[in-house]
Amino acid sequence: MSSLKKIERYQSYLYKSLNKSLLPSKGVGALLFILNNFLAPILKKIFPRLSIKESPCTVLLVLPDDGKIARFSPMVDFLNINGVSSKVHVKSRKEKFYKLIFFGMDNGIPFSLYLHSLYVNCLLVKYTPKIIMIVENAGVFPSVLRYFSNKKDVVVANIAHGVGCWGIAHSNSDVDYTLVFGQSTIDGLSENKPRIGSTKAIIAGSPFINPGVKEHFPRSLASRTGSILIAGQYSPSWDGISLALERSIQIISDFIVDHPELEFVVRKHPLDRTNFWDSKEQELPNLVVSRCNSLFEDFVGKSLVLHMSSNVSIEAGLHGIPSIAVDPGGYSTHLHHDRFLKVAKTLEELTIAFIEVFDFYGEYMNRALNHADYLLGVKSGFYFKVLAFAISIIESKEEDLECQIIEEKL
Repeated sequence: MSSLKKIERYQSYLYKSLNKSLLPSKGVGALLFILNNFLAPILKKIFPRLSIKESPCTVLLVLPDDGKIARFSPMVDFLNINGVSSKVHVKSRKEKFYKLIFFGMDNGIPFSLYLHSLYVNCLLVKYTPKIIMIVENAGVFPSVLRYFSNKKDVVVANIAHGVGCWGIAHSNSDVDYTLVFGQSTIDGLSENKPRIGSTKAIIAGSPFINPGVKEHFPRSLASRTGSILIAGQYSPSWDGISLALERSIQIISDFIVDHPELEFVVRKHPLDRTNFWDSKEQELPNLVVSRCNSLFEDFVGKSLVLHMSSNVSIEAGLHGIPSIAVDPGGYSTHLHHDRFLKVAKTLEELTIAFIEVFDFYGEYMNRALNHADYLLGVKSGFYFKVLAFAISIIESKEEDLECQIIEEKL
């Protein structure tokens, strides 16, 4: 657990290196400090019923926004069904401001961390959890969460969204545990520099790939003569990869136009609210937008997957389906794609890669399988791993957990 001073220095580093608007100002912290320490005692006497309404649980999953609910609520349902009381809290749904100032804080908290500190203590009082799970390793929120949670003997665990090194914007490993895809994730996270905090990594598989069943599905869905699946992607504008994603989509669109003899199927990303691919479906006779309920259905009989930097390539590999990363911005490195499969930065490179894959199709099927084996240490059953983890923490049997240490690197 990092000290508040170290967290503040890390925040200052991010402030200088990233978009400053993403970080709270010291002015806001100073204002909250004044309100909390001088105004709150008066308000508590006037409005004694405005305190936080308690909603206790054993596991609290804190999500950054509503867009993540559909992807993670089945895990929470699974824990509840199996006797572990669990709830979801969405950070974007802030507690009303007047509630936050009801928490008396130590005077030693830096102003720039004050808002995070109030918010974390609000969560701890409202839910009184034993375990808090998050799905982020960016910014200082995980550090502040761990600092105050550990003071109340609450364990903080991060669920890895991806499989490796994401750079400075995702360089926070200041949590007690990190549930990762496989050894590839551990290798990738270990490359992040700087990296604040040390953590214990547990290989648990992916929360997005067959998480609710213990047995893995068939590995022989590829068909050399089948249609080509395009994995749609989504990127928030602040993520810095929107332009690269637009270029990737344009390259793929041009490739579809150049190959009217091939059939293409697009599976839109769950967070994609645009009608880009729907309009393309009207323009291009050899393109359809998938209406399948599951990704598994879309894989059946496919010959190839095109994407920019999607985890869909991992799941395709589990079925022996080769993939090509159409990645003009270099955003697929965390997938270790170039170690096993093909990466194309231009339309010309995509055409060459396509020809090579189909000239040596059997070899690329094996490469796809090897790629998935490296990236996923556990092929299925993520929910069962989370359940076992939670029970170990609840029963104070942390020594039974198989962990690898990822040390701090500053």
